[in-house]
Amino acid sequence: MTVQEIRNEIDALYSEMLPLFIKSMELTCELGKEKAKAGKSLADRKREEEILENAAGYVKPGGVLLYSTCTLVRQENEGVVEAFLKENPNFVLEPLPLPAAFPENTSGMLALVPGRYDTDGFFICRMRRKG
Repeated sequence: MTVQEIRNEIDALYSEMLPLFIKSMELTCELGKEKAKAGKSLADRKREEEILENAAGYVKPGGVLLYSTCTLVRQENEGVVEAFLKENPNFVLEPLPLPAAFPENTSGMLALVPGRYDTDGFFICRMRRKG
């Protein structure tokens, strides 16, 4: 499967959520770049929690929230998601439907490691608002 075929499958799977997903990734990556320039860590966990909390406010009952970062640091990824779910029991993790080139996902969280899937390092999490 080519990179373009994978991208096409992802576009089809997340057609309604893709613009928010991309915007979230761009914002997170830009924040990381700015902090790296200042000699700080790539992402500030508190800022990530605020971004996720804000985005959650736009998700209707039964809707899906994708959280993604361009880092592989556990505290900025799984740590943020775990804290968010603890404070927001109306959201639950949901398996990520992924193209065949990726491993089956049942946890709702996936780290894309550079060199393994022809991608940069990314973290993706899928949650659904109950109701």
